[in-house]
Amino acid sequence: MTAESELRRRKDGSIDTAYYMAKGREARSAQAHQMGKSMWQRLTGPLKNLISAPKATESTRKPYAKSLILRPLALIRG
Repeated sequence: MTAESELRRRKDGSIDTAYYMAKGREARSAQAHQMGKSMWQRLTGPLKNLISAPKATESTRKPYAKSLILRPLALIRG
């Protein structure tokens, strides 16, 4: 098969330009979506590290941190 016979054609024998224009639009759209997704990930990537940072739990706090929290409560309760 030659490259010319592999082209999509209309019933009258002319090249189906609408088909190839639609394929081009789909390819450009997919590329634009990929580029947008990549840019969004680059912009929000550093923020995810800040937002999803592990929070201190009771077991990871230093011993004096618990006493600092409870000391004012002891003063209030008298």
